[in-house]
Amino acid sequence: MQTPFLSAPLTVHWWITAQCNLNCPMCSTASGQQLPREMTTEEGLTLINDLANMQVFTLVVGGGEPFCRKDIFDFLSTALDRGLRIHLTTNGTLLDLPTTKRLAEIGFVWPVQVSIDGNRQHHDDIRGTGNYDRAVQGLKNLEKGLVPSQIACLISRRNIDDVEDLIELGLAVNAKQVSFHGLIPVGRAHQEMMESWELSQQEWKELDAYIAQRNAELPMSVICDPYGDEPIGRAPRSQDQSGRGGCTAGYSEVTIDAQGSVYPCILLCEPQFKAGSVVQHRFKTIWDSSDVLKSVRKAVGQLPEACQGCDYTSSCFGGCRGLGFLETGSLTTRDPRCPFAPHNQQNSQH
Repeated sequence: MQTPFLSAPLTVHWWITAQCNLNCPMCSTASGQQLPREMTTEEGLTLINDLANMQVFTLVVGGGEPFCRKDIFDFLSTALDRGLRIHLTTNGTLLDLPTTKRLAEIGFVWPVQVSIDGNRQHHDDIRGTGNYDRAVQGLKNLEKGLVPSQIACLISRRNIDDVEDLIELGLAVNAKQVSFHGLIPVGRAHQEMMESWELSQQEWKELDAYIAQRNAELPMSVICDPYGDEPIGRAPRSQDQSGRGGCTAGYSEVTIDAQGSVYPCILLCEPQFKAGSVVQHRFKTIWDSSDVLKSVRKAVGQLPEACQGCDYTSSCFGGCRGLGFLETGSLTTRDPRCPFAPHNQQNSQH
């Protein structure tokens, strides 16, 4: 029996280039140099039109650094014209005033996400000297260009004391949101980095409580989002817009890399999870027919044995299976960072 799936993903993550002007040690896409045979402008526009025709809701545009592509405005304007909601992520250093004004001219109304990883010292320690000031200037240029912005911070033991500084920065540049998220153990990030950077369960809970308090006091949204789903101490993932809880890999989201390869999600971008190429086949054909996506949907549709009897089964359904796979090699194991797992509950008490 075939596992039911949506007629189109709700969200498509598209890395439009692997090229980046920075070389961050924790980059989840290991970006830097442009890859051989990245998608052409024509191929990118075909993809955007295919996604719009399938009524995909959200297109997440990232990289690499998206503004390293000279044809980025061809992609953005077409996606806007076709009615796609765009979530644009950038390191902010290339957001000069002409660029932000052009974003306004094409009618870009969605908040542009700029990565700021702490105060000037901590940000520059990670991303290179001078890049904090360049990113902050990018935020100011967005404000001058009348384009909304939001700040995303990779929170760790290195910058945990910078939370209030980032909130104040968000207020100063009139950002719509400031979010704090954890390290994703893919790309250039590795287990040793996770062990030295990642907050403990108790630290996440304390941060979540502080953010909840500040959020109630502020005119902008502030989010503590450790795993890219829901804060610790609550259900690990609420239901997505499809009404289905649990892992969304290959079910309501996919990731497409700069060369056009399609994967179930950012955590499952190994060769064995390549579902096809939008350069060789139309996206709808891959979505409907890929044996890889069918296999992933079947796996994430099974409740992990360790989750049997859990009160959060209906909303979580095992959490992120990509993280489970990275730790165990299986898609049918639960999210290893589940806050209700016995070993995590023990850790949260220390």
